[in-house]
Amino acid sequence: MKAGISVAVFGAGWPSGTLSDRDMVKLFNRSRVNLGLGDMHYSRTLTNLKGRDFEAPSVGRSAYLTAFNSDLVDCFTIGREICCYRGIDEMIEMIRRLLADDGYRSSVAHAGRQRCIAEHTWLDRYRQLLTGLGLLLEGGATDDAVAGPPCER
Repeated sequence: MKAGISVAVFGAGWPSGTLSDRDMVKLFNRSRVNLGLGDMHYSRTLTNLKGRDFEAPSVGRSAYLTAFNSDLVDCFTIGREICCYRGIDEMIEMIRRLLADDGYRSSVAHAGRQRCIAEHTWLDRYRQLLTGLGLLLEGGATDDAVAGPPCER
């Protein structure tokens, strides 16, 4: 609250505790900005992609803001589909901009969702994995081809 921005945090170790998947989606839908932390817990300089980098923008109701990670550039158009910061001051500035500019915030939220729907579903990930393993021809998959045989019980 030092910067005058109200922030609610959830997860293991926080007073509010963790959220179920259903409650997480409800929170994403109620929020105007979803803030991601892209660092690896033991280092502020090492970053990695997280499920949250796709979960938050896929909802499409709020803008997603997270620490810059060069891998995100391969997944989203920064500043158009998600927003990133490189330090605390930039994070505060970006939160203020997103909260003050409903049109920009809404545009980022919508574009992020569209990108997730178009390229970042589980089906997309499985296709990439199977193609990388040589089990699926690149670009030749159909939804039925990826589904595979039913599991026996």
